[in-house]
Amino acid sequence: MSEHEHNQVNGSGDKPLDRDLNLKGILLFSLGIVLLMVVATAAMYFFTVEVSDRDKARDAPPTPILQEAIDEGVPLVPPDPRLQPQPRATTGLVDRGISPDRETAPNEEMRRFLAEEEQDLASYGWVDEGNGIARIPIDRAMELIVEQGLPETTPQPTADNAGEEGSDG
Repeated sequence: MSEHEHNQVNGSGDKPLDRDLNLKGILLFSLGIVLLMVVATAAMYFFTVEVSDRDKARDAPPTPILQEAIDEGVPLVPPDPRLQPQPRATTGLVDRGISPDRETAPNEEMRRFLAEEEQDLASYGWVDEGNGIARIPIDRAMELIVEQGLPETTPQPTADNAGEEGSDG
């Protein structure tokens, strides 16, 4: 192969290469990709908005009490039991100087609660001293029921029974 032919193949010769880039084709392809991305993004946005609106339409309206709380800006606290984080280094609580106490250690809180309950079940004390209601240890209560039996109760008339008694006369 002569030097002239070699230069033409590698593009270093005086003549331009036979394989020029099609600039119009590249620009049209790029424009098509950009338009496809815009259309796909718009479709995802409108799909997300439509699904969100449909979900909101299916939700039951808040109760009047809840709506009033929302309108007044009252913070909504979930009902008990509230979940609590474990005080580990991974949660960041210990790093921030928050010690494991009743608010952050549910296991310890449960242990304390069960100990208090056991104490109440095993000891004498007042439930309502003003009305003379006391508690006794559960073992003693079971012994008393075995000895004395359960108290007799009289059946209370129900609405159905009260109507039938009046119609017999």
